[in-house]
Amino acid sequence: MADSAFEAAAAGLLHDIGKFALRAGVSATQVWDSEAGKLFGHKHALLTSDFISQFVPERWRKSIHAAAAFHHCPQDLLSAAV
Repeated sequence: MADSAFEAAAAGLLHDIGKFALRAGVSATQVWDSEAGKLFGHKHALLTSDFISQFVPERWRKSIHAAAAFHHCPQDLLSAAV
């Protein structure tokens, strides 16, 4: 599978993984404040960002992070698609 197709599929799969962390009471590594709210849109997206930073291999981390973590506040075409 081409990297771009893999990255889109992985971002789509992982975009709400932060909801599991939120419901499990996992703490974020970043502070949830008004600035984070503007950047991520919802707290689960911030937790998705944490998950991807910790568990996605470096090779795909940057592109998957941008698409999955910012799906409520899209910053590019892929995050808008997610």
